[in-house]
Amino acid sequence: GIASAGNDSNQLVNSWSFQVAVGVLVALNAIFLGVEAEVRHPEAGEASQEVSSCFHVIGSAFALAWITEMLARLRCLRWRYFMDPLNLMDFVLVWTTVASEWVAPLSVGQEALRKPIMFD
Repeated sequence: GIASAGNDSNQLVNSWSFQVAVGVLVALNAIFLGVEAEVRHPEAGEASQEVSSCFHVIGSAFALAWITEMLARLRCLRWRYFMDPLNLMDFVLVWTTVASEWVAPLSVGQEALRKPIMFD
C-alpha cells in the first residue's frame, strides 16, 4: 500500500548504495563539465554541431538523474526535504540545470547558453 511505498522510498534514499550512486554521478558530472569547458574554451576553437549535440544529450541525462534523485528525496522526506540546507542547494541546482539544459535553449538557442563562462 501507500504506507509501504513510503517506507520503501525512505529505505532507498537512505541506503548506502543510493548515496554511493549519487556520489558517483556527482563525480562523473564534474568530469563532464570540465571536459565540456575545455572543449568549448575560446582558444580550443568552435565545437562541431555533433560535439555540441553530444554535450546537450549528456547534460540532459545528468539533468534527468538529478530530477529523479530530487523526486525520490521529496517523496521520502516530503516537506522536511526543505529543512535541510543541502537539499535546498540541490533543489536550486536541479532547477538551474533544467533551465540551462531545456528551457533557455528554446528561447536563446543551445549554443548561446551552453558556452561556459571563462575566468582568465
